[in-house]
Amino acid sequence: MSARGVVVLVVVGIVAIAGIRAIGSCNGSSNSGSTGSSGTTSTGDSGTTSTGDSGTTSTGDSGWTSEETSYLDGVGTDIDVMSESLSDFGDRVGNWPYSEDDTYALAADCATWQSTYDIYKDMPAPSDRFSTMHGLWVSGLGCYNDAADLFASGVDTADSSLVEAASAKMDEGMSYVSQANDELSRIQSE
Repeated sequence: MSARGVVVLVVVGIVAIAGIRAIGSCNGSSNSGSTGSSGTTSTGDSGTTSTGDSGTTSTGDSGWTSEETSYLDGVGTDIDVMSESLSDFGDRVGNWPYSEDDTYALAADCATWQSTYDIYKDMPAPSDRFSTMHGLWVSGLGCYNDAADLFASGVDTADSSLVEAASAKMDEGMSYVSQANDELSRIQSE
């Protein structure tokens, strides 16, 4: 696949990720709660608080639990990071041969995908209703993680087949992220 093809996939991936960000930000809470060592968890809109030894959950006006709101806030932050990274990658990937600055920036973008995957790969879903969405999100991030390895290897060895495989993994990742977006829309409509 050409560099232009990779750029198109990156742009489509950004759009899919932005969709999750937009839906996640519509969760209805003005401020997500936090769980401290005291075991207290609260959510913003209703102002309700529950306390327990292991940290119990309260639900605000949005219908989301504090764990779900916290999860969506984290995903939203990481979507912003991934979107910025994918955008930068898309801007630079077609500039072959790469300057030293482009090489370092592309490596940083790949590292961002890998570190974002590392955050979520062993994290459980915040609740049963988010298990499918979370699984799709993690699968998408796993594809971007694999794409980073393939792209780096392809550039290091000047093997275009590895770069093409990276592009295919990015396409697969975008598909999972898009499905996660659809699942989040379904959850939100409940």
